[in-house]
Amino acid sequence: QVMKAKNKGEGRTKGGSQTIFRNFLQFLGIGKCKVIFSEDIGVAFIHDTNLYIPEAQLSRELIIRVLNVCHSRVEGVLPNNYSSLLESILTCMKGGEGSECSLEIAKRIVQKAKRIKTESAKFLHTNAKDFLKSDSVEVPSEDEADPVATGSSNSNSNLERLIRKNMQRKSTPAHVGGGAFDKDNAGLDDCIRPSSHMSHVKVDEIFGGGSILCDE
Repeated sequence: QVMKAKNKGEGRTKGGSQTIFRNFLQFLGIGKCKVIFSEDIGVAFIHDTNLYIPEAQLSRELIIRVLNVCHSRVEGVLPNNYSSLLESILTCMKGGEGSECSLEIAKRIVQKAKRIKTESAKFLHTNAKDFLKSDSVEVPSEDEADPVATGSSNSNSNLERLIRKNMQRKSTPAHVGGGAFDKDNAGLDDCIRPSSHMSHVKVDEIFGGGSILCDE
């Protein structure tokens, strides 16, 4: 409220600056947003439905910073419009000091942004159509012959040979680990000696040190 009161009645070129940003905001899809300039503001920000902007030269850098704030903080911004507007600003305006946006430049920026948006939409639409055409799959009708069934006899014989080979491979029994251990018939475990009848053998440091139990 304090900033609103201080700016009330200050006609500056603020009128032109507000009109410039209204044009940009309308293109972005933001309908209700009051633009307020003030020397007491250091960075642009949004509060309620008000957009607060530092009182400064409307350079390309300042405009982009303000639009970035709107894009991230205001609901209703159209993504395609935002990207088109940024591209138009970067094309139509020079960066650095001494380059300020006027109402005439702002109108050119919005017009170019509209053309960029239209061209992008046409490009995406054309590529989408080409993609669908290239990836379309023809489904044979019931009356048409099955392409697999009508293939060459050589291809069918190769396929059958691979199937038979694969089936033979699967039918071959395989043993993992000690699967046939029970066939050894080891008998009783009398040969297993208790640890008290074994000797401790020192293990060299190169193998990790310590000791192991060995049956002499």
